[in-house]
Amino acid sequence: MILFFMSLYSIFKQAHTPVDHGYKVSFIYILSDIITQ
Repeated sequence: MILFFMSLYSIFKQAHTPVDHGYKVSFIYILSDIITQ
């Protein structure tokens, strides 16, 4: 699980445009939704 998040983080670090950032934020919200259920 930790490796999964670390790989996600490395992908996120590579995205620098505002659009990419928007996708990142919404993706993180969806992920946290899935995990907390």
